[in-house]
Amino acid sequence: MLSGNKGEWSELWVLCNLIESGVLATADSNLQTSPGNQVLVEAISLRSKTSNFTFIPFDRITPGARVGNVTERIDRDWFRKTITAFQRELLSTWGSNKELQAGNALAASLGVYTLKASSSEKVDIWLQLASPHGLAPVELGYSIKSQIGGSSTLLNAGRTSNFVYELANFDGNIEKTNCTTSNSKVRAILANALAASREIVFYECENSTFADNLDMFNQDLKEDLASMVLDYYKGNSTTISEAFWSLCADNDEHNFERALKYRLGEFLNAVALGMTPGKQWNGGLKGHGGYIVVKPDTSVVGLHLANKQEFIDYLFKSTKFDTASTTRHDFGRVYQSGNKYLIKLNLQIRFI
Repeated sequence: MLSGNKGEWSELWVLCNLIESGVLATADSNLQTSPGNQVLVEAISLRSKTSNFTFIPFDRITPGARVGNVTERIDRDWFRKTITAFQRELLSTWGSNKELQAGNALAASLGVYTLKASSSEKVDIWLQLASPHGLAPVELGYSIKSQIGGSSTLLNAGRTSNFVYELANFDGNIEKTNCTTSNSKVRAILANALAASREIVFYECENSTFADNLDMFNQDLKEDLASMVLDYYKGNSTTISEAFWSLCADNDEHNFERALKYRLGEFLNAVALGMTPGKQWNGGLKGHGGYIVVKPDTSVVGLHLANKQEFIDYLFKSTKFDTASTTRHDFGRVYQSGNKYLIKLNLQIRFI
């Protein structure tokens, strides 16, 4: 029996939904759809290093044309009824992991034995989409994001995503500065550090590969992100858009707002579709189709990279900073290196 959280079960939900409907509704940056704005799905594939499964939506099956296609052997009425039961299971209240009866029945009928694609891959599902004007179908990879369970991450935390700051003229006691009983530990320690310093300035990215990746966009982006991360841990902002506007308010340079929004948007887009802090990035985008989002009511919509600005606008308005484990990722404490007093702050971005 398969067991998983709501986000993991949502990947099976997307597969079943596309098999039954054969279409993917196209959403705007607010995840709103309009009648008729959809793409036809010719086939759906799940891929791993050891297996490759392809499914044909019920409405696309040509009898006898695809011998052995699993959906030809499934009773559609049973499938519809079981999907309805699966939907009720997804919308019910339960903890972090659960075996779902209808979900497992659907998975077994499709020969699916895992709920989650590899965490190292940005593509969860491959779609063969009908092309307009009678051209050959195109195959694109999509990442699945669910709004049913807990919010998913856009950029996962790691030591690779730490920013290092210098505390200028720090005259405090390190042990006392790092001592706090606050639930907001990092913010409390940062406040102590700022009180004992003349100023705090960005020093470097802890990971040189992440620094090099950021330079691919613009050499100002490291400073931009460092300022936004600092603003978050100061308690001045939570969302990406709040930190963006805060940084714009502090900078009167000509054209700064437009230039920052462009490079920040390109960064979010790259993270969404392939770039990670710890791996050298050459500008390629792995998940080149876009996102499939499962909304709180279980409706399934697509944000397509072909509509790049809508996709970037969605990322910009739908993401926030988050605080990861300080011990696991080694940040949030003042320390001395040579004659410098430093503090690391971590970048993790999560969907709202």
